[in-house]
Amino acid sequence: MEQSGKRLLSIQQAQAKALHAGVKAVDDMQSIVEGMGYEGFSVLRRYDGRWSKLLNAIVSWKDLRRLRMELASSGGCLLQWPFYLYDQNVIRTLGRIVAEDGRYTVLLHDVNHLRYGEGYEDRGGEMSLLKGARRVIAHTEPMADYLVGLGVERGKIRVLGPFDYLTDGKKPEGRRNGNEVVFAGNLGKSVFLRELTAELMEGYKLNLYGIGAGNLPAGLEYKGTFQPERVAGIEGSWGLVWDGTSAATCDGMFGRYLSLNCPHKFSLYISAHLPVIIWRGAALAKYVEAKGLGLVVDSLGQIGEEIGRVTDADYERMLESVRAEARELNSGAHLKKALEA
Repeated sequence: MEQSGKRLLSIQQAQAKALHAGVKAVDDMQSIVEGMGYEGFSVLRRYDGRWSKLLNAIVSWKDLRRLRMELASSGGCLLQWPFYLYDQNVIRTLGRIVAEDGRYTVLLHDVNHLRYGEGYEDRGGEMSLLKGARRVIAHTEPMADYLVGLGVERGKIRVLGPFDYLTDGKKPEGRRNGNEVVFAGNLGKSVFLRELTAELMEGYKLNLYGIGAGNLPAGLEYKGTFQPERVAGIEGSWGLVWDGTSAATCDGMFGRYLSLNCPHKFSLYISAHLPVIIWRGAALAKYVEAKGLGLVVDSLGQIGEEIGRVTDADYERMLESVRAEARELNSGAHLKKALEA
């Protein structure tokens, strides 16, 4: 794809560090490709506050002029998508600059067309950008099929699988077969947590990590926040991958998205050496079963019964598979493979 001998750019939106994993996937991917020889290029910093609209406009257009010049002397670029700004015209212009150059790969973190469902207005030019790319790196085969249905050529698509996840290098120790299940994420958006009852949680406990905890039902223990790269201290035996408003199934738009994407929390749990518990309809469910990385359930009410069947020997086998998977994710193996394919 890229011109030999010329520097390669990896373009991401400039963003601040945070006590949640919202920016970590982008930062990790940037670190991995920079280790492969790409030159990191941050654009479109988003400002908040009184003068935010003016500052965003000034900085964004300066960044776009700089990008056009840098691309002209490069051998191509990797574009981490999507970008989040108040002004979709700015994002569309960024896409147009990259498309005019023509030598670009899109690494998908989210697909806005899929995320926001029917009625989504593609003012940022997402589909035009994906159709014009030399390569598109999608999460899963189902996501690839979805993109083909929207007009992206199948031959352009590479499948990433679970997102790579860089840590501080400290290895979690002392994982034991038990009934403590971890859920990490934006707790305010995880509506299903409010549906949990003592009856549904019979046989297990839930340890929560993240922002937006608010008022939670009895029996859920809030453990606070942590730096996303520091996963060794997470307390529990399992990691839960779930989304939506219901404890019975992953419903609505969130369930549909989970059936096609790779949630970043999956990689967090694996990096913390936690076998996962995942919804059966998730795109990663078959991956979990095939590689022995945890349990697959239809509802949250099944968790107690399912983990009750797991022997210590069963758990140790899962843990061994999880450790092997963590070594892959922590070394950037998935992204390197997708870029080299």
